[in-house]
Amino acid sequence: MAKPKRPKPTNKDFEIALVNIMKRLNALEYKFNAFDNLFGLYLEWKKETKKFHNYVQVKAKRNIEKSKSEK
Repeated sequence: MAKPKRPKPTNKDFEIALVNIMKRLNALEYKFNAFDNLFGLYLEWKKETKKFHNYVQVKAKRNIEKSKSEK
């Protein structure tokens, strides 16, 4: 038994899909920014901003060195 053919999506269908994707992306961006701000406030509250910054720098340098040695 043959499957019924689906009609091709119209330009309006593509527009609706794109608008939905953009809305979800904006929601994710909002949540990411909120989390980033919250994490920054937490570090400030714990007075560990400099300590965390140094930790990230050390890890980044190690990852760069590791990736160079793997080439």
